[in-house]
Amino acid sequence: MSFEGLIGQEHAVGLLENALAGGTLAHAMIFAGPRGVGKRMAAVRVARALLCREGPRAACGRCGACHRVDAGTHGDLYVVEPESSRSGVSISQVRALAAALAQSPMEGERKAAIIDPADSMTTQAQNCLLKTLEEPPADTTLMLLAENTDLLLPTVRSRCRRVNFIPLDEETVRDFLIRRGEDSESAAVLARAARGSLERAGEMAEAAAAGERAKLIEALAGDEGPDSEALRDMICGGRKGSLRQRRESALFSLEILHSFTVDCIRFSAGAAPGASVDVTRRLEAFAGRHGFERIARLEKDLADAIIMIDMFADVRLVGEKVAAATERLRPLDKS
Repeated sequence: MSFEGLIGQEHAVGLLENALAGGTLAHAMIFAGPRGVGKRMAAVRVARALLCREGPRAACGRCGACHRVDAGTHGDLYVVEPESSRSGVSISQVRALAAALAQSPMEGERKAAIIDPADSMTTQAQNCLLKTLEEPPADTTLMLLAENTDLLLPTVRSRCRRVNFIPLDEETVRDFLIRRGEDSESAAVLARAARGSLERAGEMAEAAAAGERAKLIEALAGDEGPDSEALRDMICGGRKGSLRQRRESALFSLEILHSFTVDCIRFSAGAAPGASVDVTRRLEAFAGRHGFERIARLEKDLADAIIMIDMFADVRLVGEKVAAATERLRPLDKS
């Protein structure tokens, strides 16, 4: 099987398996859906089937070609990601990809290319890609991975077959976390906060274990009121690494804060606290101190900040906006 281990994407897998088996796989496809639901895994599995010595109907998983695809070292697999100094895929990278795809395969009879995230491409880069999409080499399959397809040009979207990947249901994510060793209560809380993403759920579990989640919640809901500067620094500072890694780190922090405010809203509306025991006291105190309307406004500000990061806004600007939003809560703390 080519798609073993891909959880909860039966429809997408069915489309890809049927296309591979019937020889109708499109030369260019957009894998559309949230982060961490299996788009990248599916793209690699398609590439493995195409480049396998026994493919393209299905990959054997045993030959050297399959192992090199999994390791990212196959000569006919091209993976384009943002360079370390950039937040998006540049026109020079797309030009280099187009030149490589115009050549004959190095190892076998086909080539496969993955652009991830394709929605990070500049307008110039997308226009450069159009020539390849309009006149695709017969031996090439191109896969564009995107969370927000609205950021892709209509001319790009119209030349690709779309394959949708859906957010996973909470039960699937919870079971995944339990298999990782989380207790059932923590797994349920994290599954709800993960918004259908196994990757996000795993990151949140690691953050909880490392104390990062507690630090974020303490900065927002501590007894002395929100520490806006600390929140800004945690959102903007992030992990060391490329712009993309810092963007993902900011997104991760924002999702933890947003999940906390959603739990506060639920509590303010009369629902039982859905948070784990370690944050329930903070949740109840924060909800009681600020009330439904103020917390609902903060929830919207955090949701907007997440959208801004998804739209590749400057992380520093987003951090400043969140700091200003939390600063508005401080007068109520002093009353």
